[in-house]
Amino acid sequence: MGKINVSSDMRESLLHFLLQNNKNLRLKHDVINIAAEKFIISRSSVKRIWTRAKVNIIKVTIKI
Repeated sequence: MGKINVSSDMRESLLHFLLQNNKNLRLKHDVINIAAEKFIISRSSVKRIWTRAKVNIIKVTIKI
């Protein structure tokens, strides 16, 4: 699969899906694979987006 630019809308939808399927910032079993298939992007893109989101969530949590 070639490099695909993930639009802001797709990223937001993906993050919404991932946030619904996590517990304490840990994704439920096989969620990355399901998200990759659902949004037609690579597993590595899903993992990269999730990792960035977790870092931002942690940063916001620490500031409070």
